[in-house]
Amino acid sequence: MSSPEVEIIGNKSMQSRIHDMTKKLDMAYNSNLTANETRNKNPDTTYTHVSPEDVAPSEDDGDATQQKSSTGGKVPHYGPRRLVKPTIVMGNSYENIRTSWRVSSLEYDNYEAIFNLASSNFSNETAVDLGGVHCTFWSLGQSLGPQGFVNNFVLATFCRHLFLGPGGHPSASKKHYFFPSVSDNLLKEIEEADEKILMNAFTKSTKAKALQSSNMLFFPTCYQGHWFVFIVDIKDHCFVFLDSHYSSEDEFHSHVREMMVRSFAFHWNKYIKAEMPFDAFEILYPDMPKHGTDKMYDSGIYAMMALKYWISPRTLLSAIFQPKDAPRIRAKFANDLVFTQTNTGRKDLISSYHMQQE
Repeated sequence: MSSPEVEIIGNKSMQSRIHDMTKKLDMAYNSNLTANETRNKNPDTTYTHVSPEDVAPSEDDGDATQQKSSTGGKVPHYGPRRLVKPTIVMGNSYENIRTSWRVSSLEYDNYEAIFNLASSNFSNETAVDLGGVHCTFWSLGQSLGPQGFVNNFVLATFCRHLFLGPGGHPSASKKHYFFPSVSDNLLKEIEEADEKILMNAFTKSTKAKALQSSNMLFFPTCYQGHWFVFIVDIKDHCFVFLDSHYSSEDEFHSHVREMMVRSFAFHWNKYIKAEMPFDAFEILYPDMPKHGTDKMYDSGIYAMMALKYWISPRTLLSAIFQPKDAPRIRAKFANDLVFTQTNTGRKDLISSYHMQQE
């Protein structure tokens, strides 16, 4: 069978550069591991995810049959779970996993293909299509390539990917993930916000699972060229800001915090009309890995990790990944998006690229 011809523009030695770049990182990481340390070999099955709001899922969309133990928006009988802080030795009593984020040779080959296709004649071909939520090879390569800044299309596709994963339906996970366009409007003055986007976000999501009966609502947000995640934790009665660079004391969040909390509560009352004590919700800035000002391009990667692994105030993201893992996480996420079973995009172009290199 013939394969479509692929024209490659730019350097073709990316794989060797990536291996060189991560060799020292692997050695540094492994040197910190003790011989008797155990690892969770399949972390993804521990977590559940929900559809983005712009796609109104049907009751049989995703895996609606899987059920998780949950209070479904009700505060636990022992009260809201408290925020935990990292200690020198992170015990197994907290919700955390440890992984070296190893990337196989095949995954690196695929990653190189994705990156090179992003600058080829096929750059505008659809790389990932998950039920109409899609991104091109250009978007994927520019976002997840080395030092790439994640764009809204890739972030939205990632949300859809999480929804379609094991236990992703709101009936199982009791979580909702919203597209970045919703956060964009929560950061506007109420009279300037696009009410159609916000109305669709709240009303379509509640068709899958009533928001007041859910545990958490996730809002990935890009503001002033920086990604963070705003979470409305209904179960534990708190507003959570997961930020990979700024802290609660920074001027950045003095504006963001007020705008998002006020706008969310306003639109909740307008469209959901279910009484919730938002005025009494605690505002939390949990510990998470931080990147410096020289790596602001990594904020989208950290936000994707927060979306994927945050469970409750007892989650320690610093036990799950560290800044040195970012290059490997980029390769992992690129592979996960393209080779998920539900992707109907042009993954065949990656096979064609490999054949051209042989």
